[in-house]
Amino acid sequence: MKTFRSWILLALFAASGHADALKNQLSVFFDMEPQDSVVALEQKSATVLSITVADPATGRTRVLTEEVGARPMNRLLTESNDLGLKTIHLSPPEGDADEGAGGNASPAFRAPTAAAATPMAGPAQAAAREGNRDGRSLSSERKNRMWYIGAQTALTTYVYGVAIPLAFDVKSARVIIATPMIAAPFAFGAHFWFAKNRPFEDAHLKGTNYLSLASLYASHALPFSIMDWDGEPYRTASILTLAAYPLGIWAGYELGDRYVNQPGRIDTQNKFALGLGALGFFSPFLYFEDLKGKGETVVRLGLGQSVAMAVGGHFLAGYYRSGENIPDGVNTGILNHTALGVGLGLEIAALADARSMRPWMGAALLGGTVGFMEGLYYYRDSYDSKERGLYNTLGGLAGTLMGGGVGLLASDDDASPYAKKALWTSLLVGGTWIGYWATDFLTRGMEDRTGKAGASWADRLAFNPLPLPEPTMRDREVYLRYRMPGLSYRF
Repeated sequence: MKTFRSWILLALFAASGHADALKNQLSVFFDMEPQDSVVALEQKSATVLSITVADPATGRTRVLTEEVGARPMNRLLTESNDLGLKTIHLSPPEGDADEGAGGNASPAFRAPTAAAATPMAGPAQAAAREGNRDGRSLSSERKNRMWYIGAQTALTTYVYGVAIPLAFDVKSARVIIATPMIAAPFAFGAHFWFAKNRPFEDAHLKGTNYLSLASLYASHALPFSIMDWDGEPYRTASILTLAAYPLGIWAGYELGDRYVNQPGRIDTQNKFALGLGALGFFSPFLYFEDLKGKGETVVRLGLGQSVAMAVGGHFLAGYYRSGENIPDGVNTGILNHTALGVGLGLEIAALADARSMRPWMGAALLGGTVGFMEGLYYYRDSYDSKERGLYNTLGGLAGTLMGGGVGLLASDDDASPYAKKALWTSLLVGGTWIGYWATDFLTRGMEDRTGKAGASWADRLAFNPLPLPEPTMRDREVYLRYRMPGLSYRF
């Protein structure tokens, strides 16, 4: 034990300047405390790295695991090896186990060679790309290019061959039929030229599909939400798509480059944008008690609201935590904040003297959405334990119960309907808020940093407004399945 502690202290204090630089680089991927020092690195796969950190004051060590990507992996392992830290690499290929270690070292323990730290060329480079694809793609680049060219050729044909003649009221049937027939081959050639000499991992396909469709929707929804429908909103939308659509493709490919080793992040952005966008589109139907003669107003409001909330959902997805230790208390806490937001919406509806179910539902839906967004941000760096999340939930329910008791004592049978409604809603909602935050204050410090990750949000809480296809593996082949639409949560 003394020898082990001496080894830790020696590793902590050796080459402190370079060690700080290495820690700064690792902190980009790992959630470390200021006092932590890096003790060892272990390569789990081509893109997954585990590090051991220690607290010099207590001597306690923790193991953190994250997805870092292939290129940062080589750099970090090389620098840690130069510092003399304990560095564990993947087992070398067969026949290379004895190289670089004098034939005496275990195959799993070897120092990085110059070839491992520098770009490879020729067949070695192709083999490395093929090996790294396991962490970033389910499909081959060839299949991704084919899907990209097929989907974008159809969209481009609509933008340049169908929308423009319709927007400018072309009457000739020959022109209406011939224009897409001429535009389609040009669209195919342009996208083939764009894709043939570029890497096309899953992230690139997801990014281009996501942002190209988003650009088309936004360029159509905004004119119809702002302009009078008696004018020419479709003509304006068609002209906007001429610029917005190619920008969407370019931005989508850049997004794929950013998350080339994490294509699931693009799926998360897509789901958040789609879910909140659908909520923004349908919620205006709940804003009005009487919809007669207000159909255009409701749809226009829904279109503008859907674009704004979809953009907010895209950036909100950045606070969605994945690839790290996420204790169950974080998930419970976000649901608690969503419930608090629903209560606040009901309070606003009561004070506004809502007289039908429609405004009550709209206010509750809006409040819950705001509470969910706030909860994601509030718990972005939290490690609340499952126990704390449960206590906070019980505290909120106890506050609701207390508010109901006070309401029974304070109720006046001769009060007006509005006074009764406002009194009961205020006491119930106020009691819930007081009970929750009081319990939250009392349970501070109850954290779970054991490294045991809870279930992901995709498995626990799912909002699927449409049965969208998602890839799944079966018998070593990729198939598409469709999730049933709806809202679900698994405890």
